[in-house]
Amino acid sequence: MREKLENDIIDRAKKRNDWEGKHLEKFYFIGTDFEYWTYNKHTLKSTLFGNTVSVKKPLPMQDVEIPSTVKEASKKGWKQLLLKHRLIPNGRSYVNPEKQGIYISRNVMKNVSGVIGSYPTSGFDFFPNPFAEDQINDPNFMNYL
Repeated sequence: MREKLENDIIDRAKKRNDWEGKHLEKFYFIGTDFEYWTYNKHTLKSTLFGNTVSVKKPLPMQDVEIPSTVKEASKKGWKQLLLKHRLIPNGRSYVNPEKQGIYISRNVMKNVSGVIGSYPTSGFDFFPNPFAEDQINDPNFMNYL
C-alpha cells in the first residue's frame, strides 16, 4: 500500500523535470484523492516524512543525528514543521533514520512544494515540503495548516 503511494507521488514529481524557464518558478503541488478508508493522514504523513519512533520512559533516549538537509530547512524557517513531524527530535520521538520519508530520501521530491491528501471520511490534509527547491519553497505555507 505505502509503496504504491510512494511510486504514484514520485511519478508525478518527475513531471516537473521537463519544465523550463519561468515555469520552474511556479509552485508545484500534488493532490491525492484516497478512495479507500485504509489510507489516512498517518499513511500520507509517514510516506512523506518517515516513520516515527517514540521511546517510553524509563528506556534511555539514543542520540539521533539530524541530517544536514533538515538543519538547512530549519534555518530557512521550517523549524516548527520539522519539530511537529519529528524530523528534529521532539521530546522522546524522532523519525527513524533508516525509514525516512520520500521528502528526504528521494531527490526528485525537491520538485514538489507540497502534497494534498483528500480522504473519504475526514476531509483533507496539506503537507508542505520543507526540502523543495528554493524557488518553490515557502515556509509561509505553514500558515495554511
